[in-house]
Amino acid sequence: MNAQSGGHDSPFARLIRSHSFRSFACVTVVVLLANAVFLLGIRSNDALLYFSGLGSPGKGFSAGAHTLDGNQGWTAQALGHYAAQTWLHGHVPLWTNFEGLGQPLAGEMQSAAFFLPFVLVQALPNGLFLMQVLLELVAGFGTLMFLRSLRLSWVAATTGACLFAVNGTFSVMQNAPFAPLAFLPVALWGVELIAEGARDGRRSRAGLWVTAWAVAFMIFAGFPETAYMEGLFILGWAVLRFVGLRSGRRRFTALLCGGGVLGLLIAAPVLVAFKAFLDFADVAYHVGATNDFSYSFRKVTAFALPYGVGPMNNAVFGGMAGYLTLPAVLVGLVGFLGRRRRGLQLVLGVIVAALVLNMFGVHPVKAVFNITPGLRETLVAKYGIGIIEFAVVICVAFGIDDLRRARVRRAAAIAAVVVVAGYLLASVVYADRRGFLTDPTWTATVVAWTALACGGLAAVLFALRHQPRRARLLATIAAVIVILDGAGTYAIPQLSASPSSPVNTGPVRYLQDNLGTARFITAGPIQPNYGTYYGLAQLNVNDLPVPSKMSDLIAELAPRPGTAAARATSHSFRSYWFGPYGGLVNQRGMLTAYVQKQSSYRSASVKYVVLRRDRASEAILTRAGLSRVYQDATVEIWQDPKAGPVFSTASSACTVTPRTFNVVALDCPEATTLTRRTIATPGWSVTIDGSRHTVAVPPAGYYQRVAVPAGRYDVTFAYQPRFFVAATVVSFAVGALMVADLLVPLVRCRHSRDRRPVASA
Repeated sequence: MNAQSGGHDSPFARLIRSHSFRSFACVTVVVLLANAVFLLGIRSNDALLYFSGLGSPGKGFSAGAHTLDGNQGWTAQALGHYAAQTWLHGHVPLWTNFEGLGQPLAGEMQSAAFFLPFVLVQALPNGLFLMQVLLELVAGFGTLMFLRSLRLSWVAATTGACLFAVNGTFSVMQNAPFAPLAFLPVALWGVELIAEGARDGRRSRAGLWVTAWAVAFMIFAGFPETAYMEGLFILGWAVLRFVGLRSGRRRFTALLCGGGVLGLLIAAPVLVAFKAFLDFADVAYHVGATNDFSYSFRKVTAFALPYGVGPMNNAVFGGMAGYLTLPAVLVGLVGFLGRRRRGLQLVLGVIVAALVLNMFGVHPVKAVFNITPGLRETLVAKYGIGIIEFAVVICVAFGIDDLRRARVRRAAAIAAVVVVAGYLLASVVYADRRGFLTDPTWTATVVAWTALACGGLAAVLFALRHQPRRARLLATIAAVIVILDGAGTYAIPQLSASPSSPVNTGPVRYLQDNLGTARFITAGPIQPNYGTYYGLAQLNVNDLPVPSKMSDLIAELAPRPGTAAARATSHSFRSYWFGPYGGLVNQRGMLTAYVQKQSSYRSASVKYVVLRRDRASEAILTRAGLSRVYQDATVEIWQDPKAGPVFSTASSACTVTPRTFNVVALDCPEATTLTRRTIATPGWSVTIDGSRHTVAVPPAGYYQRVAVPAGRYDVTFAYQPRFFVAATVVSFAVGALMVADLLVPLVRCRHSRDRRPVASA
């Protein structure tokens, strides 16, 4: 007999037909389809191809770029890949010897070195992209659960989840700032679970631990500015929930604060590493009025119509770290103007308005942000866009839910349509009058699609007035339009990506075979930080923060002021960026600077210079005593035979044999001083012949120096931030506490079943 006969469905069949399964499946399908161009290999978004200096990206289907920020490669991929490899080799990625003179890796944050298990995906080819897809799924699933906890319909929650999973920030930014955003809805879901438990007079274990782990992951994800701004949003949401509770406020406050504190304790290892780094770091423009940055007013017309005048990085939208879509704005306005959730709507409206006004430089609003602790030192205009997107997504879900319940006010529908139509018309007229409409066919296509989508939504809204019984169908149609438009807009930058193409690893293989414990610099190929990716010590750096002593060294290496080389390399010697910037003129300028300061480069153990093939550079390097040791169609490598060693002793009688950057074998007939040309910072210890000592930080000078005795032995250096072990113990203890706390109800339930009397036969 069929298993389903008699009206009994199998568990699998019930699962397939359940709303929850369909919603999660819908989010998954939308994320995969939105990334299909890359997932199927039609185009490539491997940052190695674009940002390593070793690739030759081809033309895309359209002009423009596929991403906003090259730090997708220079920091997120290069450093994240090394962190993953370090974990897989059984070591904790606290330090990298391959960037600059060495610097903290976990404490640098942007590597997301402790973002386990996600960072491990970066060990795979193009792992950064795969990690992004996973985080988009986390964002979508978290939004789905959060919106369901608001008692919205599955259709409304699924719409919001799909939109946030493929939001504008995820589309245009694949570097560190996007990652913490994935856990914002998860944290808010935890807040809602705690609030629900407080209303029912119970303690929500799930809410406590969901909140704790969401907070921890926001920190582990590697961008403190984004995480901090999300924390403020969560705090505002929690205050609103606290005010709305009629009972259980103490329980709610205790559990919410407990979740936040537990999250900080879980993340204690990376917080300790970050704080230790800040004690000797240069944070560049993050000291002072960072929030004074604003977008130009013309970008108002591109915020909800990003590709109206062209592909990614067009003259209007270029540089913005996210966007909205007009169909989503239309439905979001309907939800915002509804009557059911006045308190939430007001708070969301205030947050969006404040962030938008700050984004475009309205001074009274900026003044308020600047007196808020921590925001003055944050690029709020840039990193606040993701929070705006999330607030709009909530309103969109409200709008779909109101539509499904046939509760859309006519005035709200008319106002939403008028505002969106006016914005669309004004944006096109403004772009035309300012001369930004350089591709009429592109603009006509984008505007036509946007008008069609918004027109379809308008038709749905006004059809509801005449056919309220079809509200569910109309809500589904509106949801499909909004999701398709959001996913399609998300995918537009992919049209500008290059076909897959191999990178030139010949120079990398040569250096891996010959560099040893020396360093190299680049004037083009193997861009800054990609030495770390390949396990090659590179003096160049492009990072933030950096050790303050490294910033001092960069200033020392810069060409003499007022010279042609100084003018050609004005962007190449900044406190946090030492590397190529621009074309061959910049390369020749960097080489001229190298010759001017060659003694400093030799002191930093720079043995090789890597550059693009350029006959004009040959004479410069030949006169400086370098010889060409490698050449292919695009890259040359030159060797300086007089580069200083990483390890040396004051006594010339010692035999010094480097084993790695952290271990050296010494054979000294007398006591002497060992110099290690790695940057001297707090946190270093040295083990000499089995005896461990702290490495002192000299008041002057860049390098580490330790006194060593006579004899034959190994010297081993190790970096560990102060309190790191204690922080790790606390983190694991909180994890164990969570397991115990969640097991208690299961054990009690089992004991209660065991104590039930057995019925007599």
